[in-house]
Amino acid sequence: MSYSRRTNRPRGEDLNPFPEYRDPRNVSAGNPYLQPEYIQALELGCQFQNDQISVLPALYYRYTYNRFTQITRAINDSTLLTTRQNLSNDQSGGLEMIVSATVGNLLAAHWSINGFYNQIDASNLGFIQNKSTTTWSSSFTVNINLTGVSKLQLNTNYNSARLTPQGEYVPTYVVNTGFRQELMDGKLSLVATVSDLFRTQKRELGLDTPLLKQTVVNTRDSRITYIGLTYHFGAPPRKQKEEQMRYENGD
Repeated sequence: MSYSRRTNRPRGEDLNPFPEYRDPRNVSAGNPYLQPEYIQALELGCQFQNDQISVLPALYYRYTYNRFTQITRAINDSTLLTTRQNLSNDQSGGLEMIVSATVGNLLAAHWSINGFYNQIDASNLGFIQNKSTTTWSSSFTVNINLTGVSKLQLNTNYNSARLTPQGEYVPTYVVNTGFRQELMDGKLSLVATVSDLFRTQKRELGLDTPLLKQTVVNTRDSRITYIGLTYHFGAPPRKQKEEQMRYENGD
C-alpha cells in the first residue's frame, strides 16, 4: 500500500499569454494565471511471479486539485480562443494490471491495461454539472529474438474516450515496429523503426456546449521511418542495459 502527493507546475508555453494564430478564426494562447496542479494518490497492489511470468495488479484512487485542462471560447463573432485553465478537481479510481512474460530466449512480452472511473468538476469554469465516464487504456510490447544478434519489436498503444469540461477526445491507437541487428561482435548496431505503421495517429476533440459545437481534428503524416548506425569504440559493455527503441509518436 502506498500514498503519494506530487505537484505538477505549468510549462512556459502554458503561461505565455501572447496569441498564436493557427488560422484567421482560431487563436491559441497560454494563461499567465495558471496554478500548479496537486495530485494525491492511494494505491494497493500485489505481485505474482515465477520464472516465466510476472503479474502486478493494483487498485488506486487519485484526486487532482487544479488539474490542467483546455478551454475554447468565442472572443468575437468569428474568432475562437483556446487556452489553458485549472479544473476545480478531478477524481479517478480503478484497476491497473501489468503482465510481463518470457518464452526462453525467444520472446519477451509486456502488457499493461488500466480501466477506471473518472469524474471532473469544472464548476469554477461555469460548468455546473459534474461529468463522469468509465474509460480505459492499454499498451503492448513484444520483443522477438530472431537470432542471437537480431531482434524484432512490435509496440502498440490504445486510449479510449477521455473527458474534457466541454466534450471529449475520441479513442486513439497507434502501432509501431522496430528491428535491431548487432554486427562486428556487438561493436556496430543497426536500428530501423517505423512509427505509426498504419497511419492511425490523430487527435480528435468534440466540443458540445450550449454556446459552442465543434469538432477539432489534428493530424499529420506520422508514419516516420528511422534508420541509425551506432559504433562502440573499445570492448562493448555486455552487461549494460540494452537501449530501448524509440518511436516518433509525440504531438
